[in-house]
Amino acid sequence: MTLQEEIDLAKDIAFVDNKPEDIRWMFKGSYNECSLVFRVTNERINTKEYMDILKNKKKILSVISSGDQILNSILLGSKDIDGYDISMFPKYYLKLKMAAVEELNINDFKEFFYGRHPLNKEMYNKVSKHLDNDSLTFWNTLISIDKHSKLANSDLFCTDVSSIKLAEDNNPYLEPSEYKKLRSKIKNINLRLFRDDVFELRDKLPDSYDLVNLSSIVVASNIIPPTFDEQKDMFKGFKLNKNGIVLSYIFDIEYDRFFEGWDRLPNEEDYKLIDLKDKYGRKEDAILVYKKK
Repeated sequence: MTLQEEIDLAKDIAFVDNKPEDIRWMFKGSYNECSLVFRVTNERINTKEYMDILKNKKKILSVISSGDQILNSILLGSKDIDGYDISMFPKYYLKLKMAAVEELNINDFKEFFYGRHPLNKEMYNKVSKHLDNDSLTFWNTLISIDKHSKLANSDLFCTDVSSIKLAEDNNPYLEPSEYKKLRSKIKNINLRLFRDDVFELRDKLPDSYDLVNLSSIVVASNIIPPTFDEQKDMFKGFKLNKNGIVLSYIFDIEYDRFFEGWDRLPNEEDYKLIDLKDKYGRKEDAILVYKKK
């Protein structure tokens, strides 16, 4: 699609009440080019186990989604980043968050994205000077017609819970000293963004990676969970550098469904299921990790 076509579709999704059935199906259905934008990650990236996987992975292929996976990867040392998403809209949200990191202090950043009046015009006018031309045109158009400040709560965004507390709890970069580190690093990265199914994109890219972050795509897009052997074949399809890693996220509520009826969990040197613990040591979600030897 052209930029104007993307903008027109975003306007229809966000502001038109009686949407045509084909548009309503596209953004309410399974992952596709019109999938909704997540305002904040619902993954526990702040856990030691997840952060250890992200640290010092210079060349990565990562989901865009809310933008938080990529921002945390930048904080933890990634410099050469290929972002992907099957939806056309997350790239603009990522660029908006990156521009906000450059312009706003941490409290204003939290208010702008997760406060009582998210994406308000006053703060946007400060942030917008850091946007690239396409992102500037996209957000200028949407925010200029957002007469009643409803954009952030419109159908363009996922209805999952979004709050300052959730953002703080899940994101290492939203700790004050870490936010300053992110700001110092964010201009010194090489970023390419793609709209594609990651399992098709991997065959088009000649690059190899230190980390491929699949987020929860494998779990969320499969009604019948693939076996460990099937997943391993999926993971091995990515071009990885020596000791390169593929990460797949499994939410606690999906855990029983995903592993129901399996005799045992993997216990292989290159393929591990790692429990994520809260601050009290209680198991929450898990990450499935494949490491190339």
